Amino acid sequence: MDAMWKHPDVYKEWIKSGERRGNVRFSHDAKNMPYLSRVEVKDMIAFSCCVYDGGDEEKEMDAAREIGWRGKFTKRGRVIRPGIIRMSGKCPLTPLEVGLMLRGMDFSNKTAIFLASGKIYKAEKNMASLLEMFPLLQTKETLASEEELAPFKNFSF
Repeated sequence: MDAMWKHPDVYKEWIKSGERRGNVRFSHDAKNMPYLSRVEVKDMIAFSCCVYDGGDEEKEMDAAREIGWRGKFTKRGRVIRPGIIRMSGKCPLTPLEVGLMLRGMDFSNKTAIFLASGKIYKAEKNMASLLEMFPLLQTKETLASEEELAPFKNFSF
């Protein structure tokens, strides 16, 4: 947590939301409910080492690891193996894995699915297989217009 306190964006957001060092630190919404901000979630994803398939976004994750954890991921003898981390069940399922699991449970391609999530990492690439398996998949963006979603823009749902 100390490393996250040193991150200028996290520090600014936490101080703005009334957090203090030494306490359990969460951002809070207007109803005082705790949540993880986008900055915090990005840091959590970076430090999980789960997402790693090359490209600029992954280089940003590498940089975030080094800024936040100064050398922890590059110590001599320490090897990060994202594939092994994923295979040992320490990462969320990919959309493809979700689709295969649902098909394995005998759900047909006529099953309607509502995907309740935020932004999907590399959605166009990662969602293609799930959409092919379950063409009736819907999201809040496919069910509501931008105008209807506007009042909820700054909320997670």
